[in-house]
Amino acid sequence: MYPTNAVLNVTNTCNMRCSYCFTCPNNSHMSLETAKKVVLWLVENYEKEPKDTPPSINFFGGEPTLRFEELIKPLMVWARDKIKLSTKKEIRWGMTTNGVLLDETRLKFLSSFPTFSILLSIDGAEKSQNIQRKMANGADSFLLVAKNIPLILKYFPNTTFRSTITPKTAGLLSENYFFAKSQGFKTFFCTPNVREEWSEEATENLVKEVSYIIYNQYLDIIRKAPNILRFLLFERELKKILINDGTDIKKMNHLSCGFGVRSVGIGTQGEITACQEQNTHEKNIFYIGHIDTGIDPAKHEKLLNLLNQKDVIENSEKDLCINCPLRQSCSSYSCPSTSYDLFGEINIVNKMRCKWLLLNNQLAKTILEINSKSSKEDQNALINWMKGK
Repeated sequence: MYPTNAVLNVTNTCNMRCSYCFTCPNNSHMSLETAKKVVLWLVENYEKEPKDTPPSINFFGGEPTLRFEELIKPLMVWARDKIKLSTKKEIRWGMTTNGVLLDETRLKFLSSFPTFSILLSIDGAEKSQNIQRKMANGADSFLLVAKNIPLILKYFPNTTFRSTITPKTAGLLSENYFFAKSQGFKTFFCTPNVREEWSEEATENLVKEVSYIIYNQYLDIIRKAPNILRFLLFERELKKILINDGTDIKKMNHLSCGFGVRSVGIGTQGEITACQEQNTHEKNIFYIGHIDTGIDPAKHEKLLNLLNQKDVIENSEKDLCINCPLRQSCSSYSCPSTSYDLFGEINIVNKMRCKWLLLNNQLAKTILEINSKSSKEDQNALINWMKGK
């Protein structure tokens, strides 16, 4: 196994203090020397077993743009000048950022790398953003981010709008979705914060909001209005059902997040982890090596073996799993990192995550059922749109 994708935790420092965040534990920073070692290691892995896609590096944090001049820019210039892949492909670059420190000069530089992509971590329109994402000094963050959105989309029109939903903002989801659409985003990804307690009222608000979005957007495809903001998790369910001829029986790979097989997290001091969100202490089960010595096969195998010890189940209401339509593909949705933090095991799916996945699955089935009663032309319109035709 030769991982060729890495998420670099270039700094644990952040300029925001999000209400739900559990990262940013200290002020540790990655050195440029360590980052160069990561690039060389990934390229070496790639050359051992060239793949269809070249090595990829995603800058993560904290807030990675805090290290833009000291690390990101010089690393990318160095790699462009020094690294030549045998397949004549280019290293893919990406960044998860809150967008506050992105200006035109920086965006223009990043866009000079054809493979660069941005995931904008923003929670929505003004009300949601200011509830959940304060600046480190306590000030509101919405206007600081909003002023940069046109520039971000100018240079990176395929930027994904990435939002975290909390019980406080569940009732604002459609407002946030349509805000993203009004700004010109093409893709929208959101997920509930499963580390919080969700009341029945908050859960109902979430169901109503997602249902409203889906029924007022995806039916437009049938009505010949395909320029919608793509709701990524819902689309995944829609495609999965279509691929499996209407069923959910296909077993999917638990390692969709990489888990040290395809991708790794790299800590600020060069630690290799199976998940970039896990701390890098050697006693942590996700710690599998160091960039100076590579992946420790014994540590990695021990972690991978934990995945196969039992079925992936929700811990407090196991009867929910018995007739669950996602039972056979549940492993592709679980997050071992979150599971470990919440339950001390890596094979358990949180109850709120179960509800979220089932909601999107059920909505996908409903949309397909509605579409099946439409004209043949309208049925094909949705299917062809999903296939990208």
